[in-house]
This record gives sequence, C-alpha cells and structure tokens, in this order.
Amino acid sequence: MDNLEQTLKTQISQMNDQ
Repeated sequence: MDNLEQTLKTQISQMNDQ
C-alpha cells in the first residue's frame, strides 16, 4: 500500500505546482 501513498503524494505535489 506504500505505492498508493506515493502516488497520492505525487499527485498532490503536481497540483500544488500548478
């Protein structure tokens, strides 16, 4: 399930970048 957490973190980071 660590993979899911990393995916969410990546998505949030990208959203914050925009």
